Amino acid sequence: PIILPKDPDLLVDADQDADGNQVRIRFHNVIELDRQKRFSEARSILSEIRENLDPENEAYHSVTCSIALLSLKSGDLFAFKRTARQLDIGLSLSVGVESRVCGIRST
Repeated sequence: PIILPKDPDLLVDADQDADGNQVRIRFHNVIELDRQKRFSEARSILSEIRENLDPENEAYHSVTCSIALLSLKSGDLFAFKRTARQLDIGLSLSVGVESRVCGIRST
């Protein structure tokens, strides 16, 4: 398993193994794209990462949750609902969104 640091600035580290470093670079790119409000590009990278994960794994659920949040940030409610349903199925519980968030996005 690859352990990611909490600080996104530490994601790119030349001392890591080649595979681990590639994953870290991709997550670093996702964070940078999110900061630049380039949400669909960030979602695309996360979708590629998720393809290589086991759907029963916690990492898969975490990446799916991130994809759902990026969908919500971009205002793509259809993608959010689709991804949230995938997360509901994977976690065996419902994902909820606070009404204040929906109110902001619906205006």
